[in-house]
Amino acid sequence: MQIKLVGEKHALVVYLDGEIDQHTVGDIKNAIDKEIRRTNAVNVIMDFRKISFMDSSGIGMIMGRYRTVSLLGGTVILYGCTDLIQRLITMAGLGRLIKITNNLDNALMLL
Repeated sequence: MQIKLVGEKHALVVYLDGEIDQHTVGDIKNAIDKEIRRTNAVNVIMDFRKISFMDSSGIGMIMGRYRTVSLLGGTVILYGCTDLIQRLITMAGLGRLIKITNNLDNALMLL
């Protein structure tokens, strides 16, 4: 798993590449949480274009980031999700809490 974090308009943009599973979520959580504290970002935008697989531990990772930023008045936005990942998110009920869009420009407009 490769993680790249970039600040953009009071948001932390998280570029992910690889699989999100029980072996990788710890590193993802730690990297995002550390950067939220360092930059005082209130929104998290996750780029899922290069995610080849996600299991239920990915749902937990997204939920945890949602809880963190919602306490700060922010939100979580995902973009570039495959149909399979989007269905998983919908079935887990996350679609009511987070926003899903097609690209970074749309995600930034949702802030």
